[in-house]
Amino acid sequence: MRRAFLSCILSAPTLAAGMESGRAHFDAFLEKHCYECHDDLDPEADLDLLNTKLDPTDPANFATWERVFRKVDSGDMPPKENKRPADAELGGFLTGLGKVLRETDRALIEKSGRVPSRRLTREEYEHTLHDSARDRREAWGDPDRRLR
Repeated sequence: MRRAFLSCILSAPTLAAGMESGRAHFDAFLEKHCYECHDDLDPEADLDLLNTKLDPTDPANFATWERVFRKVDSGDMPPKENKRPADAELGGFLTGLGKVLRETDRALIEKSGRVPSRRLTREEYEHTLHDSARDRREAWGDPDRRLR
């Protein structure tokens, strides 16, 4: 049973195949441990996992699923009052969701780089030049002082 569940999670489709179909791999875990509190009727913490699609290419959706991953990974969810999932079940969910999130993040980094570039405003450029000149003066000492 453990191998079947893990192989089901690990065989999550790639980004090209569509992420929503990968959602089916997580539904069993979510239904068993999450939907009781995070459904469409009365979502706790304003988190409705029942109607949240798995589309990590959308930045807001990625942030939602990353938050879910972090809460489950840290042990904050499911809450201590509820029955904890078995280690294999928990590991399978985290492995599968983590793989989807990492693949999406890697694809985004390959596409646009780790840090998005942008132009400095005129004011930012001026501050950069002043900071650079001040750093040079501090590194080499005050030129008026060296000439004495």
